[in-house]
Amino acid sequence: MTSPHAVASANPPWIHEDPFDRPPIAQASVGGITLSTADAPILRCPGPVQRV
Repeated sequence: MTSPHAVASANPPWIHEDPFDRPPIAQASVGGITLSTADAPILRCPGPVQRV
């Protein structure tokens, strides 16, 4: 995790408050990649996520 990832993790428009979901979503957003997940709360978050 780099400084931009940490900043993105700390200041997102989150729909739910699970702190363990923040870093992977922030890393995907900052890194320009898509996070693939089956986790319903993560799928409701804004950002580059897709259902698997």
